[in-house]
Amino acid sequence: MTAVSYALMVAIAVLLLSAALIVLQGGIKSAFRGGGTCVAQPSSAGCVPDPGSGGGGGPPGSTSPSSSTTTTTTTLP
Repeated sequence: MTAVSYALMVAIAVLLLSAALIVLQGGIKSAFRGGGTCVAQPSSAGCVPDPGSGGGGGPPGSTSPSSSTTTTTTTLP
């Protein structure tokens, strides 16, 4: 391949990346804005997961550890 071919490939890649950023600009902006709001006010709606929703705590399908109690009795002769 020649230098012209490489330059053309780079130009196409840059064009595709630029187009993707333009198309996704609104979603990216709202994601960063929402993240900034959660950093500034962590207790605001949507930032702290609801304890009853099962969110967080590990990968999907994992179970949270549960507490258990053990009772031991000793009898003397």
